[in-house]
Amino acid sequence: MDEELKPPAGLIFDLDGTLIDSRRDLSLAINGMRADYDWEALDVDRVVALVGEGARMLVAQALRLHPPGKSVPESVDEAVERFFRHYDAVCLETTEPYHGVDQMLADLEPRYPLALYTNKPERFTRKILRGLDLDRFFPRLLGGDSLPTKKPEPPGVRLLAEGMEVAVAQTMLVGDSRVDAATARSSGCRFAFAEWGFADNEERLEVRGRYRPEIKAANPSQLARRLLEL
Repeated sequence: MDEELKPPAGLIFDLDGTLIDSRRDLSLAINGMRADYDWEALDVDRVVALVGEGARMLVAQALRLHPPGKSVPESVDEAVERFFRHYDAVCLETTEPYHGVDQMLADLEPRYPLALYTNKPERFTRKILRGLDLDRFFPRLLGGDSLPTKKPEPPGVRLLAEGMEVAVAQTMLVGDSRVDAATARSSGCRFAFAEWGFADNEERLEVRGRYRPEIKAANPSQLARRLLEL
């Protein structure tokens, strides 16, 4: 069906699970926070299942997995600050672009204006992009704390589309999760599903069936090829 599509006028990329594999470092930071309260560590898959709706929600859900009889933080805000301290220390330890991401962005940049929209706090987003030399592709970006709202609410997509000087309806959001798919739907933009990302099989089936992405790609090279063929 891809050959029947019209090319988008601009592309907005998600970050975690779409451009970068940050699973281990997110897990390190969450487990560092849990260790502060003398809680046992969570395995990587358990942490990744909590990712997608921003740092505060990630921490809040990790706090719900509370060992009986152990002390609890005074507030979610206190736990978030602990998580931030740990994440700032480890966010570039093992995080790296997925194979083919650099070439995908280099191939797409001459054809499409690019932007980035993530629910990760903006300061960590910029630090990671600089550390991985991906910041050169994204003159326009928003993090989860850049605006009063975050994904899946529509203002971020609309603001980035305006910055790229393209219509929202002709903008394509590229993401790996139901949160990204819901963001595209709420914003009225198009959606491409990065199936190589964090989503497990159940979430992939939900995204394919419920949101019906215009493009589904198994890896970054395939996504670039399909977008360049439009």
